[in-house]
Amino acid sequence: MTRFIAGIIALSVCIASFSPTASAQLSKPTEIISGKQINDFLTDKDIPIGQKEFARDYMINAQKDERLEITVSSERFDTVLRLLDNKGEVVVENDDADSTTTNSLIFFKVRKSGNYIVRVSAFGGFGGGKFTLSVTKLQVVN
Repeated sequence: MTRFIAGIIALSVCIASFSPTASAQLSKPTEIISGKQINDFLTDKDIPIGQKEFARDYMINAQKDERLEITVSSERFDTVLRLLDNKGEVVVENDDADSTTTNSLIFFKVRKSGNYIVRVSAFGGFGGGKFTLSVTKLQVVN
């Protein structure tokens, strides 16, 4: 009986340590600054977010009513872009900016001030490689 309980505890620890949610919570997103491009790589060593799917996370602080333009482009893979709130919930996502490209684009009006996660992944978990990410805080023109 003791071996059985020890086995269940060991299995529980393994499952908890390999779950996508646990991995995402342990990740330390790189802060991204508005107007600055980030050139990076997506690999299978990044955050597991599903079966054979990996992501790279970045953090941006945004204030209520700010408008964000978020873009990611790659010549190596079909990009997917997600914006997550501080609870890890997807606020908005985009696969293809339009029918002529596999790059991704999000326009978003911030509803609540705080930190947001910008998540870059490959469509269907297929591929990876070099990508360029940018976040721009747009100015309202009166």
